[in-house]
Amino acid sequence: MGLVVKGISFGYERNKELFKDIDFELNKSEILAILGRNGIGKTTFLKCLMGINKYNKGEIFVDGHKVSNLQEHGKTSYVAQNNKINFPYTFLDMVLMGRARDIGIFSLPSKKDKVDAMKALEQMGIAHLHNKICTQASGGQLQLMYLARALVQKPEILILDEPESFLDLKNQSEILKLIVKLAKKEKICCIINTHNPANAMKAADKVLLIGKDSNHNYGKTKEVLTEESISTYFNIKAKIIDLEPYGISQYTMVEI
Repeated sequence: MGLVVKGISFGYERNKELFKDIDFELNKSEILAILGRNGIGKTTFLKCLMGINKYNKGEIFVDGHKVSNLQEHGKTSYVAQNNKINFPYTFLDMVLMGRARDIGIFSLPSKKDKVDAMKALEQMGIAHLHNKICTQASGGQLQLMYLARALVQKPEILILDEPESFLDLKNQSEILKLIVKLAKKEKICCIINTHNPANAMKAADKVLLIGKDSNHNYGKTKEVLTEESISTYFNIKAKIIDLEPYGISQYTMVEI
């Protein structure tokens, strides 16, 4: 079992809903990509799931148990976009903050907490940067650090708001590969927001497209991300290319 969302609706104004009656199911080890244009409500939807915004109606179930939001579940890690760090914390300091829920307000990290934090950094391939000052780090390094901080919480559900934003193509690819690896290896339900359908094709098992006037489309990635749906939801013409003939179990898109 995993995460089930039924009929989630939200609007800032009465009788003017940003999205309406959104349903999806996500099993352990699966990745759901949420796509749509800028300002369409993708981040707002994640905030509704997390309880940061209160949805107007709907239900959320985790492993068959109803919760009002995913923070209530207690085993969810949320990585927001555009995280800014203005203090000279090290990477290790930041990852240890991910253990705050278990350490307690007035306690210091234990030796095990520090070992777990280093293991999380190692999984991200940045253990050698444990003393790196965050204000001196690149965007790609910071994204990896935030993933490590999420991972050290030992989540069952991982929510990432545009994890590949502000990264070059190589780092985007590396981040997506790591997310896929984590979801499969740790049996995590993972939700990512992205603007790029090609990234969803690369990483996601399922897709939720959010469009104007409360329109949405949900299902398996190959079934939902079609040339027609990309045209409808993104207002661009695209050609979908299957890479299977080239020995790559993947497909992608190019704008035409």
